[in-house]
Amino acid sequence: MGLPMTGKALREMTAQLTPTPLLVHLAKGYAPEIAAIWPAPHHGFFALPAARRHLAAMLIDANLPLTAAMADRIAERVTFDRDGIVADPVLPNGSAGLMKILSRAGETLWLRQDYAGLLRLVRREGMTKLIRHRQIFDVDFVQVANALPDVMLKPKLIEAIPNIGTAEDVAETVEILLLYEGEVFVAALAERMDRANSPVTAMERLSDALVPDKFAPYVAPPELPTSRFQRMVSRKQLKDVALSFQNCLRDYDADIASGSTAVFLADTKPRVVLSIERDARGWMLGEANLARNEQLPVNLLREIAGDLRAAGVRVGTGLKGLQDRLHRHVCKTCGPVNYPPWPDWRTRLAGGG
Repeated sequence: MGLPMTGKALREMTAQLTPTPLLVHLAKGYAPEIAAIWPAPHHGFFALPAARRHLAAMLIDANLPLTAAMADRIAERVTFDRDGIVADPVLPNGSAGLMKILSRAGETLWLRQDYAGLLRLVRREGMTKLIRHRQIFDVDFVQVANALPDVMLKPKLIEAIPNIGTAEDVAETVEILLLYEGEVFVAALAERMDRANSPVTAMERLSDALVPDKFAPYVAPPELPTSRFQRMVSRKQLKDVALSFQNCLRDYDADIASGSTAVFLADTKPRVVLSIERDARGWMLGEANLARNEQLPVNLLREIAGDLRAAGVRVGTGLKGLQDRLHRHVCKTCGPVNYPPWPDWRTRLAGGG
């Protein structure tokens, strides 16, 4: 026998599997699956408490592709099971806590990656209690927390991160420290940050860690594959490439001569000129441009970034830029964060821009 407003029998009796505008507004990307479980006018779904609507979305994610039999089981579970067991398929032995959290998640459903992020959080010790007791809990909090690496997922430390921009800068800093200092160092630093008496102090401790205790000696530029990269080692070479690319490359001559910058011509299609710069942690990508300083296509950018990383060159934000931003994110008197001229490098390297 079918369930009220759902079940195989109702689906066979109605062609109303197209989501209504109200369902699209409330369920967003889940509207087609919700309409398949609760055909229009979707009364069975609308009658659920908000927490159980969110759970329905999480159960759909756990059971894609959605079959008719599974649709019936999801409807039966979210309609009739008690809070103590209803969420067991997505969070075994944590159903009651998850349902209390979902009761604060708002009326509209989230994106799939945000539910996955919520599960990542609540599986960590102490996080369910933090979420249940914090004054504001919304999808923005989940997105901020999930931009952080695992080592930084500590209740007090998460509270020190005001927005996703801060979380991304923290994650980039941690990536640098893992590369040069290792997991033990970063884990100890996270504990020290978690014990800080203010967000400013926590960010200062992270910022200070970017500069090693012992200053590094001069480090020669890395050797890039000569089959693809030609290093500029004379003023004439630099001038010729500058004329060919119609840019201001000749202005780099003093930096190149001092050893703080190295410029390479990449034999790609189209050709690319790039500079790498030396800082306290070695060498990092400064710029990479086509002729007339035009941006690289995403695929070419990712290809060159892979070559550089293989040679030990970092791709990201400079240490001074990171230090400045980590402080400004949490300092109420220093003004807004100043982003570098290439603010979308994360998105472009991920293939999203």
